[in-house]
Amino acid sequence: MEKRERDIVKEVSEACHKQGIGFGIYLSPWDRHEKTYGSDAYNTFFENQLTELLSNYGTIAEVWFDGACGEGPNGKKQVMIGMHTTKLIRKLQLLQ
Repeated sequence: MEKRERDIVKEVSEACHKQGIGFGIYLSPWDRHEKTYGSDAYNTFFENQLTELLSNYGTIAEVWFDGACGEGPNGKKQVMIGMHTTKLIRKLQLLQ
């Protein structure tokens, strides 16, 4: 039997939309396992993940981030670009 890739986020999104339940997403800004964590490149990595979530799963009722931005294993702390993230959310979801 061939193993099939699943998109769990898509399955949950479709189930919520089918039942009339708002679908929300959580994305952690503290991915300390990502090699770019603690650099400007990490902001691009994070925004690419957020773009995928906001673009591929229909209407998103809520976007939630926690406040974690502690030190990573490389000893660096991440500086997030909050206003840019807010503009990205508005651009990809509020214009639908």
